[in-house]
Amino acid sequence: MNPDNSGFNLPLDPASLAAKQAIDSAHALEVAPRADLVPGAPQRLASPSSSSSETEADNALAALIEEDRKRQEIRDAAEYILRKREASRLADELERERSGWSSSWARIDPEAALESARSPREPEVGRFAKTADSPPHGVFYQGCLNEIHGASESGKSWLALYVAAQELNSGHTVAYVDYEDDEGSVYRRLLLLGISKDSLLGELFRYHRPNGPLSEAEKATFMQSAADAELVVFDGVTEGMSLEGLSPRDEADVAAWHAKTTKDLAHAGKCVIVIDHTPHESNRTIGSQHKKATISGVSYEVEAVQPIGHGQHGLLRLRVAKDRPASVRRECAPGKAPRWRGDLVVNFSVEPGVVALWPATATDGAAGGEGFDAEPPRKLLEAVWGFVEANPNCNTTSIRSGVRGRIEDKNAALDWLIRNGHIAEWKDGRSKRHRLQTPLPSSE
Repeated sequence: MNPDNSGFNLPLDPASLAAKQAIDSAHALEVAPRADLVPGAPQRLASPSSSSSETEADNALAALIEEDRKRQEIRDAAEYILRKREASRLADELERERSGWSSSWARIDPEAALESARSPREPEVGRFAKTADSPPHGVFYQGCLNEIHGASESGKSWLALYVAAQELNSGHTVAYVDYEDDEGSVYRRLLLLGISKDSLLGELFRYHRPNGPLSEAEKATFMQSAADAELVVFDGVTEGMSLEGLSPRDEADVAAWHAKTTKDLAHAGKCVIVIDHTPHESNRTIGSQHKKATISGVSYEVEAVQPIGHGQHGLLRLRVAKDRPASVRRECAPGKAPRWRGDLVVNFSVEPGVVALWPATATDGAAGGEGFDAEPPRKLLEAVWGFVEANPNCNTTSIRSGVRGRIEDKNAALDWLIRNGHIAEWKDGRSKRHRLQTPLPSSE
């Protein structure tokens, strides 16, 4: 072992050892006085052996110098790589700090954990219309992944935008990622919900309409845009997954999409809402079990009891499909699962239009005269009631087949008759059977 100038003890291989010995010999020759330079000293000719030794010493010295140069180059390269890694790490930390991201691997503050344990998580985002029976809490959970799912054109986006408008009116920032619609439709609805043009031109509402996969650079840009947002909405989960080349039916793909898009935001304390479709004549999303497992807040199943549109009195019913923190269900109307939480009334049959979110109550009574539990069309109620009268113990599929009309209208009529005690429903294996319970009141 031999210490070099770098402070490391490096082993000498045989060639290096021979070179060192040659250098030592050369050093001895260099320091010995030369006879030709000493006055009066006898002159002698250089022997061939001394010339050969000097040549070997020069060669060995040159080899050592070259070896030392190579070692220095390696050390310089290693130091450059370490500096580059450190700079990259610091850049990542700075980017995460600016985007509001925090490490999920850091230890949780035990005092904060105990404080959280003392008081259960409550829904804080979104508010119901004020009535004597209004629940004390909101619609969605902060710091959680929440969901809205329902049939196509059932009004799912209306619910998300209604809550977004409430947040904007409170001075909170909202980020909206739209995989399905366009900016004109979204901004038009926000104007109808009472958001001013000045607010939409400002910095509170950040609208994004991606048409390709989320790269690392684009994610950094989006995370910076959503850094100070209280609410972040992803409208169209299935379409968003398809942009990434992922399948909503694949468990690993569902987890990968959420890990890439939603989880960091929820972990940073934001209210995240994803909006998803259910297939025709179904109340379950595509790949529903995998998607449902990712929900850490509340999942609402929505149904258009009355269609929403120009000149129409629309009604969107909210039922709780999942409530992991378990604070929403206690404020639902009593009844079977999925429990009824409230109705979003979107009434454009009057001027100006009225949009309000009414809570479900223990009595399922009307609230504010806005058609909170609006009765379906009388003819459809009579048709469903009459079919059950003629076919006692019939299942849901036979009612849908035997009564004319749109599937969502027939479902709404049957639900209304069950809720109001006119038809009894019970489970028979995997089917639901029905029979009359009380007469249908006169329409007079």
